[in-house]
Amino acid sequence: MASDISGARAAMNRATAALTQDMIQHISTDGRVLAEGAEIALLERSIGNDLLHIERQMGRKCVGTTILSAIAASIDEALLALEEAQAALRPPHAGGPRA
Repeated sequence: MASDISGARAAMNRATAALTQDMIQHISTDGRVLAEGAEIALLERSIGNDLLHIERQMGRKCVGTTILSAIAASIDEALLALEEAQAALRPPHAGGPRA
């Protein structure tokens, strides 16, 4: 059972890594690194943010949801679901919220 849970955690970690930035930093105006990697909120690390940034740079000329914004929303929803699953697998004494 413990092996199954650790395997599930590993798979969820890989999925989260696939949907987030490999290298991300918050840098102050004077060049100091304020936060990096997992210190940055999950949805700020989402590659969905990059898709929305690309969409803004292209100049959105259509009405409604575009494929880029739909994919970005799906990525963020998957990240939230992965985070919920991780929380549900945490032992009660490990801290953090349990679903």
